[in-house]
Amino acid sequence: RSRRAISLLLVMCGLALMLRPTAALSSSPGVLINEFMPRPSTGTSEWVELYNPNPMLIDVSGWRIDNTTIGGTQMLFPAGSLIQSNTLLVITRTGDILGTSDTIQLLDPSNNPVDTKIYINAITGQTFARTPDGSATWVQGMPSQGAWNVLPDPTPAATYTPTNTPTNTATPTNTPTATDTA
Repeated sequence: RSRRAISLLLVMCGLALMLRPTAALSSSPGVLINEFMPRPSTGTSEWVELYNPNPMLIDVSGWRIDNTTIGGTQMLFPAGSLIQSNTLLVITRTGDILGTSDTIQLLDPSNNPVDTKIYINAITGQTFARTPDGSATWVQGMPSQGAWNVLPDPTPAATYTPTNTPTNTATPTNTPTATDTA
């Protein structure tokens, strides 16, 4: 009797997993808001700098930057917006999305928050930036748009590199060796 109950429970769990929407099975990759200009000087634009600490390229096409109220005026990342591994991407917008005290949100195409920062008392011409880059610590200060906030730049995440696995063969084979290229 208990075997039947366990079998039924396993079948139900399997069905629940199969019926979940595809978007729920995968989460957005860990892209971070690294620096942003909420109160630009006269004649300049608001901008947001994203950091991809992942070991792979991330496509952020269709992602958005929004403030506290999701659905109003947004910064939309156009098609072809790619962030290479361990690099920065800056998007600018004329107009005013972010206030003096507000919340900045990075949203994926399904409006799921990928990264969020609540800030207060923005000063004209100064940014909020993670220091060091990609960390949980935020400081307000002079902008470094498109450049690392602190040098040296962050240690890149390890990337996947396939390796050759030796196998025993009846006859010897030549194994190519890697060479440096300029």
